[in-house]
Amino acid sequence: MKIRYLVLGTLAAGITLFLWGAISHMAIPWEDLALRGFKDDRALVEAIKVQTPSNGMYFAPQGVFVAVSLTPDLANKTQSLGPSLIRQLFIEFAVGFVLSLILLWTPVRTAIGAASLFGLMGIAAGIEQLLPQWNWYGFSGIFTTLEFFDLVIGWALAGLVLGFLRKRINPRFKYDEQILMQGAGHRRSA
Repeated sequence: MKIRYLVLGTLAAGITLFLWGAISHMAIPWEDLALRGFKDDRALVEAIKVQTPSNGMYFAPQGVFVAVSLTPDLANKTQSLGPSLIRQLFIEFAVGFVLSLILLWTPVRTAIGAASLFGLMGIAAGIEQLLPQWNWYGFSGIFTTLEFFDLVIGWALAGLVLGFLRKRINPRFKYDEQILMQGAGHRRSA
């Protein structure tokens, strides 16, 4: 039963996260608020290509932080999103697996409880990952805030789906304290 839940939970949460990402990036105009275009894309790309020997992350102490991922022919990367979308789906499956495993190890019994738990975990993850990017590298406040909302909403939705799924697979689902203790490295005495 637990393996079935983990497999279905991984798939359900991963698809939920992937669909939320599609909605939040295509249907909600958040990026229009947070990302600005350059005056002359081509000139900037040529200058970056000259200054960066390979793709990667670059930083200048004057406040420039750049992620470089150029194709050799400088093609428009938004025209071939297929491989990136497939990789993103597998990334979401990995997150779905971890969230499913966490829910399996907790006594949370309701879908709302799971959504709340994962929403709070999303807040913690956002504080740890997104705020340092704002603090150290100058990511804009609006970009950071919108990414924060995107993360928390996605994880809360995944929690809601996982909570419903767990209840549907086994309505009498019991949290297994022994699994939790083993996961934490403890042995339960008889």
